[in-house]
Amino acid sequence: MRLYASAKIIAAISALLILGMNLIRYYWTAAIFLAAAGAHATDVPQYIPPAPAPPSYERPPAFNWNGPYIGALVGIGQTWGQFQSCGCETFNGNFNGRRFGGFIGYNWRSPQNYVVGLEGDLNYDSNGKPFAGADKVGTGLSGSARIRLGYAIDNVLLFAAGGWAATRARVEGPDDHKAAQGWTLGAGVDWAATRNIFVRAEYRYNAFDRVDLAGVSSKFDQNIVNFGIGYKF
Repeated sequence: MRLYASAKIIAAISALLILGMNLIRYYWTAAIFLAAAGAHATDVPQYIPPAPAPPSYERPPAFNWNGPYIGALVGIGQTWGQFQSCGCETFNGNFNGRRFGGFIGYNWRSPQNYVVGLEGDLNYDSNGKPFAGADKVGTGLSGSARIRLGYAIDNVLLFAAGGWAATRARVEGPDDHKAAQGWTLGAGVDWAATRNIFVRAEYRYNAFDRVDLAGVSSKFDQNIVNFGIGYKF
């Protein structure tokens, strides 16, 4: 009986030893596998998402000065008059006043931002006054046809203009009037407030030929400052 009991105890101890060795082998295998997996994971390149693209900015297209336009203007004029009677006596006078009118034209713009245009205007100068015994002397209805050359900076157009000009020279008491022709030269700026509306400021010099008013040789020259508003189609 004692031998049988001892054999059972030895068998139980052997089974426990075998189980312990198996557990130790299992944990060692698991540990080696985890270590190898961790080392492999550190060798794999990590995915880094790309940085977001910066927000894009589209510059608005430059203002287009091409095409027809029409407008109205007001201004002031400083007019000089020179009068010769019988070729022996000369009188000079200033005839200053307000003016108003309208203009119409067409522009062509090049890819290099240069602008060429044709423009015509019709105006009225209110500058008559008594002078040298006459009830009233001055100019009235006037107009011009000009070529404009300019340079566009987006919605700003800098220009120079010149061409033919004419005015109605007149005297009252005695009554007479003549059409005096000449030339005009000036410069200015157009500024577009919207895609269709623009405002203008310009200076002009007008020089007219001599005409005969009631037997008096008469010549008028003008300095003019105009302010206008226009609509571009």
